[in-house]
Amino acid sequence: MKIVLLLAGILFMGVMSNISAQVIFKWVDDEGVTHFSEQPPFGVEAERTSIKLHQTNRQALQARIDTTAKRNAAVATREKHEQEQAAEDKVLAEKQQQLRTENCDKARTRLLTYNTARRLYRPLENGEREYLTDDELDSERMEAQELIDEWCD
Repeated sequence: MKIVLLLAGILFMGVMSNISAQVIFKWVDDEGVTHFSEQPPFGVEAERTSIKLHQTNRQALQARIDTTAKRNAAVATREKHEQEQAAEDKVLAEKQQQLRTENCDKARTRLLTYNTARRLYRPLENGEREYLTDDELDSERMEAQELIDEWCD
């Protein structure tokens, strides 16, 4: 019976020594450098901390890395498409603005011609001219003004 108690005591001491081996002491020296050790320093106040070990699941970690990489690639692709779309929209807007400017200039020129010309005519298929009446000329002026209102800002 004494032998069993002695063996149990030795076993208990072995377990306790393993537990104490996981204790770490942390302190800061006079120069502000942090130190860690298994033994407390002499004459310095040290903080007693425990080491916590975690097993790393490499497959789970690799899966998270892969998922993050795929997500980042998808975000980069989406941003690239958005930039390309924005560039296309900008080119289209510039073309539309250029068309508006050209049509505005044509409408203004047309109205100026209708307001300053003495006699206006329409060419006929046989090459002859048909001169516009005052009512037709007023109607053309109104159409030209409507085009200016539509195309000019």
